[in-house]
Parts: sequence; C-alpha cells; structure tokens
Amino acid sequence: MKENEQLKIVNEDLKRKSNAAETESLREKQAAPEFQIEKSRAQIREFE
Repeated sequence: MKENEQLKIVNEDLKRKSNAAETESLREKQAAPEFQIEKSRAQIREFE
C-alpha cells in the first residue's frame, strides 16, 4: 500500500512538472509573435 502511495505522489509530481514545462514552452511560443506585433506597431507609428 505504501509503495502505491509513493508511486501516486511521484506520478502527480511528474504531471505537475510536465504541465509547467508545457506552459513555459507555450509562453515562449506566444512571446515571439507578440514581440513581432509590437515591433510592427512601432514601425507603423514611425510612418504616421
């Protein structure tokens, strides 16, 4: 029984770490287009 509980804890910890890593990856992917949008907006302001 104790081994099962330990495995559950390890499994939950791995899921949390995996979710955190996926979240960070998505943030990085989102940051690049957002940066490009801001850069484009700045260029548009220069032309106005």
